[in-house]
Amino acid sequence: MSNSKTRVTFQCSTDIKDALEACSGDREQTVSALIVSVLRDYLITQGYLESLKKQNLQPTQAKT
Repeated sequence: MSNSKTRVTFQCSTDIKDALEACSGDREQTVSALIVSVLRDYLITQGYLESLKKQNLQPTQAKT
């Protein structure tokens, strides 16, 4: 998994923006962090992204 970050911009209704801000405030995180968290969970369940837990459980190969 890459640690590099890139910017993504999207449009949404005012209602969705307000709800994102309220939810992120309740969770004490940024809107960006909330969106990334929700998208990561969705992409894992849909099979587009590997779970962090699954990545960490894979055995490492010994160097020869």
